[in-house]
Amino acid sequence: MPRVFGTAGVHSIYRSVKAFKRMCRTMIFTAATIAFTEGVILTTLAATRGRIGGIAVLALMVGVCLWWFCRYSDRRLTAFERERLHWRRGAFGEWEVEAELQRLPDKFFVFHNLNTARASFDHVIVGPTGFFALETKNWIGLVAADPVGELTLNGVGLEQPYIKKFVRRIMLFREQIAALSPSDDLFIRGVMVFPGAHVDASYGTTQQAHCVRLEQLQDYIEHPVYSRKLSEDEIDRLVRALRDLAGANEAFPPAEPAGFRAATTSLL
Repeated sequence: MPRVFGTAGVHSIYRSVKAFKRMCRTMIFTAATIAFTEGVILTTLAATRGRIGGIAVLALMVGVCLWWFCRYSDRRLTAFERERLHWRRGAFGEWEVEAELQRLPDKFFVFHNLNTARASFDHVIVGPTGFFALETKNWIGLVAADPVGELTLNGVGLEQPYIKKFVRRIMLFREQIAALSPSDDLFIRGVMVFPGAHVDASYGTTQQAHCVRLEQLQDYIEHPVYSRKLSEDEIDRLVRALRDLAGANEAFPPAEPAGFRAATTSLL
């Protein structure tokens, strides 16, 4: 079993819970607005002492405003719920990758949810076979590559250039690592992992990043040809650099707190 630092899925959990809180605030605000409006109508009715014409006009205007407001609130709630589900699915995908990485030998070091000042990664692995930066995409369907090396899902191009952004983050990450652990041939292999999708993007078709299915991950990491082999001294220097870069040192947790996974999963 590898040496593990950090907790997988923390960022996705945070974003999912944040979306859930926004949903709650929107529902409370909507309910308060409707209650306030009903109070205004009742107060106006009592003050006008039954002047039906004025009350009817006021009720119609308020009704139109409430209808628009409820439609707007419904769209907001739907958007927040989609965001919550998106991040929840991402957290479950990262936990699946975490479980797969636990199968690596004890010569490997695994950093979950590594967040630096310039880049963040779901998982970073350092071991005898190389230095790997992983991003989990818990998509469903067929993942392939287009002619320019970007991802497609079920044959459709995506709105974001996921590969380009991922490679850019790796380059920024490399600069940070090189400043802490100078090396002339520092190489970081970018890997996108798809726990729930079929991958039809052969190595080399997605620029400098490789795309793998979850069941391929362990064999991929242990294979000696996909990154640059590292000596024990190089591994030690890189691990120290990673801990310094995370701003963690001795405070960076080797494992998640007891009960953390159960408590946060209930909020998802």
